[in-house]
Amino acid sequence: MPRSVKASRIQVSSAATVADLPTGGAVSRYTWAFTVPTRGIIRRITLFLTDSASMNGGTVAEISAFFLHTACAAGAGKDTPVASEVTSVIAQYGWSMEKSAIFGSNLRFTASPSNAYSFAASLSAPQMSGGTGGQDWDAQDSNNEVYYDLSGTTKGPVAGTGTIFVTMSGPATNGFNYTAVDTASVTLVIEPCT
Repeated sequence: MPRSVKASRIQVSSAATVADLPTGGAVSRYTWAFTVPTRGIIRRITLFLTDSASMNGGTVAEISAFFLHTACAAGAGKDTPVASEVTSVIAQYGWSMEKSAIFGSNLRFTASPSNAYSFAASLSAPQMSGGTGGQDWDAQDSNNEVYYDLSGTTKGPVAGTGTIFVTMSGPATNGFNYTAVDTASVTLVIEPCT
């Protein structure tokens, strides 16, 4: 039986300070913070980029990792997580810009009055890249839907909000230079739970 779209689903987005994103030439991280219902199921996580030029990946893997976590005392920004917060990771997603053109990153949204490109990558779903014989995976994960609970040890129904985080980690070499794009944001689609 088909499932209907529930009125209770919400969408929350957070924009990055582009200059603080990973450059692909040095190990670095960027963390987005989201105010969310205390409990919920994250149905989708999307990375959304815009630029005035084509966002083709290069000829190397350009892999980034995205971590969904519940603790980050320093909040959003560049290199904010600390080692003790790694136990709060509840899901991890891989993404590579190497074959991003297959997903349309090199196709113009508009050319009037100037070029505008947009690119949205669903991090919470497998992404097939094409590769040799179309069999390489740029990102593959099993965390399609993730339940989270920010209530601590509270039992039973709970109201209110909390903060959840997504951290992008870029490699020291052969990474994509995300500081070259115009905008970068992450969007979560959440079904709140009580």
